[in-house]
Amino acid sequence: MAGYLRQSQATADAMTEDGWFRSGDLGYTIDAGSFVYLARIKDSLRLSGFLVDPREIEEFLAEHEAVERAQVVGLPQLGRGDVPVAFVKLRSHAGPGEEALIAYCRSGIAAYKVPRHVFFVDVFPTAPSANGDKVQKASFASWPSSMWRRFTALDAAAASSRR
Repeated sequence: MAGYLRQSQATADAMTEDGWFRSGDLGYTIDAGSFVYLARIKDSLRLSGFLVDPREIEEFLAEHEAVERAQVVGLPQLGRGDVPVAFVKLRSHAGPGEEALIAYCRSGIAAYKVPRHVFFVDVFPTAPSANGDKVQKASFASWPSSMWRRFTALDAAAASSRR
């Protein structure tokens, strides 16, 4: 591989010492020459020690009749690693609340994949890309830190009430 155009550091970061290219994709081989693509490693979440593709949670949420689309990101929590947080666009404003969608997730996916919080949005932040508009999940992390602290405090209060 010649490398990335005018990006010598990116090229160096992508190559191993013995010349292999690290694409950043996660997948596996099924036979000689055939691969199954799973996800971009950078998009994966580390939840309770498991590497999880957020699309699995997003697709499950989207199966709910009231959900038009969902995006899931990891919220880092001290001493726990990431916990999943969902951003949901409903088909109408008269849809289910946060607790109802969390209960729905509990009914069909592993407990460590259930979103800790659900935020309702009207639009997702997007940017144009070669393959159409791409949701900018990183922009969710730029939400005011006071909001994240509020939900971290709610988690702490809920945990202490369960003791």
